[in-house]
Amino acid sequence: MERDALSAVIVAAGMSSRMNAFKPLLPLGESTMIRTLIGTCIAAGVGRIVVVTGHRADELEAHVADLPVECLRNPDYETTKMARSVRIGFDAVVGRCERVLFCPADMPLWRPSTVRALVESGSLLAKPTYRGQNGHPLLIDASLIDPVLERLDAEGLSAAVKATGIPMAFIEVDDPGCVLDADTPDQYARLCSMSQQG
Repeated sequence: MERDALSAVIVAAGMSSRMNAFKPLLPLGESTMIRTLIGTCIAAGVGRIVVVTGHRADELEAHVADLPVECLRNPDYETTKMARSVRIGFDAVVGRCERVLFCPADMPLWRPSTVRALVESGSLLAKPTYRGQNGHPLLIDASLIDPVLERLDAEGLSAAVKATGIPMAFIEVDDPGCVLDADTPDQYARLCSMSQQG
């Protein structure tokens, strides 16, 4: 089986309860949060993009149906933590890529150059940082996907990644978008402002 150099798993199954709005479908510039993030993945050279859906899955999947993505559902999104959605996405790419990006759906404004910096670092695990603040996406080498999956359900993604024993490389980038999310209306307003700035 031919392997992609880079895959991406976008987790978009949650109910966005803190925002009181469904974040993936919120407007962002001339697009939406989820379509912006998918477009950035494509621009970064990602070969396979898996979007894990749950809440409002029919609507979200229809919204991205014209894009080169694979949508997989977490049927238990209401009763499980994010780790369940991560597992669904990672299970779909394990053995089929050299590296995978973990991309939260509410952090859509990182730049393709940030992914290039992560890949070019040669690290097995890498995260971008901007002015000392850790961001996303998280780059994971394919050799670590199975070890992460072994601990994922019990410990969550961060702990499972740490348990691999591989040190995280923090790559400083000139990319404020890699640290901006949309957990609250104020944070969403900042994203919209940055999007308008180009």
